[in-house]
Parts: sequence; C-alpha cells; structure tokens
Amino acid sequence: MNETLLQTLFKKYRSQTLSEEERELFFSLLGNPEYKERVEELIRELWKDTEHFENAPLTSAGKKRIASVMARIESPERRVKRRFPAFWAAAASIALGFGLAILYYAQQVKTPGPEAPHVTEIKTNYGEKKKITLPDGSLIYLNAGGVLRYANTYNKQNREIELIGEAFFEVAPDKARPFVVRSQELRTYVLGTSFNVRAFGDDDHLFVALITGSVRVDHDSSSSVLKPGEKINYNKLTKESSVLPINDKDYWGLWRKEVLAFNGQRFAEVASLMEKWYGVKIHVNNRSLLNRRFTGEFKDLPINKVLDMLSKSSSFSYRIEKNQVYIK
Repeated sequence: MNETLLQTLFKKYRSQTLSEEERELFFSLLGNPEYKERVEELIRELWKDTEHFENAPLTSAGKKRIASVMARIESPERRVKRRFPAFWAAAASIALGFGLAILYYAQQVKTPGPEAPHVTEIKTNYGEKKKITLPDGSLIYLNAGGVLRYANTYNKQNREIELIGEAFFEVAPDKARPFVVRSQELRTYVLGTSFNVRAFGDDDHLFVALITGSVRVDHDSSSSVLKPGEKINYNKLTKESSVLPINDKDYWGLWRKEVLAFNGQRFAEVASLMEKWYGVKIHVNNRSLLNRRFTGEFKDLPINKVLDMLSKSSSFSYRIEKNQVYIK
C-alpha cells in the first residue's frame, strides 16, 4: 500500500503539487529503509527517462553526490557502458527533476560530499500578504496563499528561488548572476526588472506578466522572451503557451496596494481569488455562474460588499456562515 502511495507522491512532487502534509509524508517514506528498493527503482526510471539530455547545469558537489547514489543503484557492468557526458547530463536532469528529494536520499545512504543547502521557506496564509527583501536587495511582494523558497547559496552561487502562488518582483540588477524564478513548469530568467508571476497549484494556467525590463520564460522545450507590456499564458493541461499583450499593466500590481481586481475573469477564477484574499471557502451551487466574466476593482471592502456588487450584474444570492460562503 505504501509503495503505491510513494509512487503517487513521487509524481506529485515532480509536478510541485504536494501539500505540506503530503510533502512530510513523502520525505518520511523516502528515508524509510523498508522502501529502499522502491526508491532506487524510481531513481532508475528517472535516470532512463533523461538519457537523451546532453547538458544541464550542476555543481561539482552535486555531481559527486548523485554519482555516488547512482553507483549504489546501478550494476558495475551497466555503469561501464555509459558515456561520461551522458552520465552527467542524466544526473543533472535527475537533480532538476527530483529536486531536494534526491539530495535527501543521498544523505540517507551516507554519500560523501557537503551537506545540502539550507532552504528558507516563507509562507502567507489566506488573507495575508508579505513584503520580502532578499539578500541582494531584490524585493518580493508575496500574495495570499503563497510559498517562497530559496537556499542559503542565494546571491553567492546563484539567485534562484521557487514560487508557489502569486508574487510581484522588483529585481536588483546583477549581470553575473541572473535572477531565476521556478514556478511549477515555468522558469523565468531576468537580469533586473519588475514582473508578476501567478502560479497557484490549483489553477490550470500559469502567468508571467512583464512590467519593465526583459525576461525569458522557459517551459518544456520552448522559450519565450517577453517585452514590457506582454504576458505569457501557460496551460498546464495542454502544455501550450501563448504570448499576449497586457491590456492594463496596472492590474498586475493592484493586489500589492490592497486592491482586489478582476480583469474579465470567469467567476470560477474570481471565486478562487476571493478565497485566498479573504481566507474563506466559497461553494458555488449556480453552475451557470461559473463561466460568466467579471471586471472590477475593490479596495478595502469586506467580502459581503464585494458580493453585493457582483450579484447586481449577475442576479445571484449568497449567504455567509463564518468562513463558508454559499452562492446560488
């Protein structure tokens, strides 16, 4: 039963859709000697899937650690047959795909090398926002229901962070160390600029909206360079993206000014944003309402006032019971 669970959690870890409880369970199973063989099988499968890569960035310490792990898993005969460049390419891909899990596993089998970097994690609850200053002076405004992670090597070896949720960035220039945002399937590279990333785990679409400067957004095998006033819309289901003009650049930064804004969004998206904004759960029983689109800006208003205004244009009713909202 737990081996099946481990497989499921492994897939969710790679897609960055693990909840905090699932993440803790995943790492506990990963370090359990009882599942050592199954963990090795998962790594071996990932190893096979990545043999076609030729180059990927990886530190020498990371190479040593992953090489030691793979040396324990692969038979001597199989290791001899591998070409050296392909080995590091696959190992690098494993490091990128398996993330902290491969480092954790490497520690469990007591491989040599330095300890894994310490990771700082900053969260915001629903209804909460935070302004974060990174070691290089870059500013990040983290919206409600968000998670931001970066290693203690930030601004030393690199400037890479991981984002789940929505954040607005004002990046300090540094040509030697580009700023990189990992947000599920997207990688956003920038030297110095301001932009907004929206990448909630429960949304089907990921967005990067550029306000000033220039960024490159990578996903799968595609790459797009954005100009100021452009956004990329990535569909997680179809794995396709499109670059579109931003009709209102101010819209993407309004949430930092405590303004709840909708810009032609379906009510299903509006409800999701309101849940994070107010820290409530919204139940929509009126199915025809979900695809209706709404535009508006609401500053410093309680949820009942916002719902009153929205209901005038769509004729729906609602009731609020503590942190539960019922719409029909």
